[in-house]
Amino acid sequence: MPAVTATIPFDRVYSTTAAAERSTVAMEIVQANPLLWHMYREGAVVYEGGTECRLPVVLTESQNVGAIATYATFSTTPEDGPDKARFPTWYKNRASMVIDNTELAQNRGKYQIVNLLQSKLAISKISMVNDLSRQMYANGGVGTATPKELNGLQSMIEFIPATAAGQGTTGSATVGGISKLVFPNWWNQYGEMTAFGTDGLDVWEEVYMDCSKKGTHPDIILVDPLVYRFYKRLVAPNQEERDKALWDQGFDNLLFNGTPVVPDDELAGTGKCFFLTTSG
Repeated sequence: MPAVTATIPFDRVYSTTAAAERSTVAMEIVQANPLLWHMYREGAVVYEGGTECRLPVVLTESQNVGAIATYATFSTTPEDGPDKARFPTWYKNRASMVIDNTELAQNRGKYQIVNLLQSKLAISKISMVNDLSRQMYANGGVGTATPKELNGLQSMIEFIPATAAGQGTTGSATVGGISKLVFPNWWNQYGEMTAFGTDGLDVWEEVYMDCSKKGTHPDIILVDPLVYRFYKRLVAPNQEERDKALWDQGFDNLLFNGTPVVPDDELAGTGKCFFLTTSG
């Protein structure tokens, strides 16, 4: 075999970025949404807890300095460096806040009403969770003006019968690099109920069986809270049958064929039910 030589360029720096705070914030975000948390516990999403950040070293002075008045507006331009991360084309979700030292000074000591910094941090986290929840059920930039957002469920799952002619009309014809037009097994299954009390359980059973082929089955069912309440009335005698881990995390749920049915406010008013297989 030919010899292999490892070369380490000396134009790079390895640094950490808020390592102590980042893991805590990331887990708070993951634990605040039922789908995010379920995907995390199933291993469908992996949080990379490393602290290494590989950047080219460019030592130039920043233009983003200057004095401003309280609440004065200002603009910030990208720095000349370091500005190229290891994965420079990845999109990021961000939450920012504005707080002024004058505000902090006016609200401190024994007459302090609230901790402004902690309050604004909490608002930023809640806002980030809410926006991620919206993105997870959205069209994910397919035919929209938000291509930098997550590829939401509705960019992958079509609410039409799984026929060759219908695939790709309302969602993406290619999911994860696999074409639904070429591979019929990649089509999502679909069912439509008249009313939950009429044929809801029958449609659920049919979709569940259609999604349980090839040796797997759905591991979470996310539904409109109104649909969940209808289901809860039907299974009232067996309400103790829950997914304990989801329940202890604060997410209401009941089991259907051993799979947790979880209401999600992002689906409120839609009547939609997602039967998802997040592992395997």
